[in-house]
Amino acid sequence: MEHVADRLAFMAGGLVRPLSIRAVYNEEQLRECIAGRLEQYDCTTGGEVTFATQPIRNGAFLDRICRPPAQALTALRWFRRGMAFAEKVDQFIAFYIALESIAEHLPGVEAEQRACKNCGFKYAESKASAGIALLIERHPEWPAGSRQYLAMLRARIVHGNADDDIRYSAAANAPAVQRLAADGIATVLGIDPAQIQFSVNPLGGLGGLQPEIIPIMRGKYEKASNPLTTWDGRFLSDLHRELVKQTTDQQVKS
Repeated sequence: MEHVADRLAFMAGGLVRPLSIRAVYNEEQLRECIAGRLEQYDCTTGGEVTFATQPIRNGAFLDRICRPPAQALTALRWFRRGMAFAEKVDQFIAFYIALESIAEHLPGVEAEQRACKNCGFKYAESKASAGIALLIERHPEWPAGSRQYLAMLRARIVHGNADDDIRYSAAANAPAVQRLAADGIATVLGIDPAQIQFSVNPLGGLGGLQPEIIPIMRGKYEKASNPLTTWDGRFLSDLHRELVKQTTDQQVKS
């Protein structure tokens, strides 16, 4: 269920909370049950009220976002978590984790040999650092040394050595790191990063609303109680794809 919310958040370009109406299930396991290879499947029960506050920004990339490679899953998770935090400093760190986790998987990224400016010691640059540098090159309007400055902010906060100036600066730079993480995720998904849109103030006016955990249960598969009967014999992924397409078509017409 969390994986679904991760993908929906990137598609919507805003915070998406886990939602359950009656029962939402592990689709891969349910398919295996229908095929006779499994007897039980994971599902959720309960639910919570939800409402739409903005249009689906990235619905045109439905197929690619809903079927991300394994390398993008961690980045998608932290990207959504970044939008769930009320504090900008927390957003900065979450988006930075998303950035680091996706940067090393960018196509064509190669770690280079570097030398310390003070002592000349040579070392191999990490692929993540090289990937971040590649993403920053997409933004020539940013000042020189942006990568080192953002890395310094991240290190000072994570290692407990941040004063008020560092925290204020990290808060101010949270949107920049969010942009870099989105660029990296889009690149790995095969999407032009310039086409990805998202909210840079995901919790504005919501008072720090946090995602809630929905209880997981294990359902025993029986043909007579197959959850697909609730949805006219179709999987939720198929219904969701149709819904997004209808919504996107309506937005295009309007």
